[in-house]
Amino acid sequence: YGLAKDATIAVIDGGSGFGNGFVTPAGPLRGFLSMARTHVALTVLIGEGMRGNAAASLLKAPVVRARLAPAAGAQAFSGQRVFAYCGIGRPEKFRRTLEEIGAEIVGFRAFPDHHVFTPRDIERLLKEALESQAQIVTTEKDRVRLLASPQGRAVLAGLSNVISVVTEFDDVEPIDALLDRLISARRSEAGA
Repeated sequence: YGLAKDATIAVIDGGSGFGNGFVTPAGPLRGFLSMARTHVALTVLIGEGMRGNAAASLLKAPVVRARLAPAAGAQAFSGQRVFAYCGIGRPEKFRRTLEEIGAEIVGFRAFPDHHVFTPRDIERLLKEALESQAQIVTTEKDRVRLLASPQGRAVLAGLSNVISVVTEFDDVEPIDALLDRLISARRSEAGA
């Protein structure tokens, strides 16, 4: 909240809503709900779920529905044997993405969100992946974190294929309208 903002957009996962209601690092929230209720200009609700619907209804902002879908390049793994690993908050979403593209999942290892992969983790993952004779796949988030890590973690990152996702919006008109208002306001300020 210390940064100057033109608008705040709340992004809510349909399946988990506000999670446990705590702010990071104790929970998934990036800000306090009391402030969000008065400062949010637009809510993006990703995926389906009662928890997400309930959370979005607490904010007094227009709601844009969206979903995560496999990026075009992910289709290359359709019918391919994959050994997957991830350290994200909801690993089942990554597994569903792999199933959606038609990958043959021969191994799947889920670690806690923001997991710091130890040399032992990496050794086990590489061993299991090689034994499975499958391509190693992970999320963009996990690969980036591995590349930024010291030593052997970069080896795993280098051998890992990224399965990317994109956000598909049901209706972009509310987003466009918000951006138009913000741009107009800035132009008015600059001309005044």
